[in-house]
Amino acid sequence: MQIELPKKTKKVNGEEVVVKSLPTLEESDLLGKPVIAVVGEGKKYTNKNGKEVTPKEVKFVKAWRDGHTKEITSDADIPF
Repeated sequence: MQIELPKKTKKVNGEEVVVKSLPTLEESDLLGKPVIAVVGEGKKYTNKNGKEVTPKEVKFVKAWRDGHTKEITSDADIPF
């Protein structure tokens, strides 16, 4: 998604290390961007109706090199 990750120095177990920090993202930073995502099962839980649910969650995301940014309008359907 070509988002610049700023580097910060943090103390971890008393040692200073340089880490990348995720900036605050807006919808416009994400919507319509070409990516490939690996989706898998998340941690099971019991919902308010007593039913056990296994949610799907994104495990990994990488750039879709040959993909093109898609214009998203407020009335657009999810593109999949």
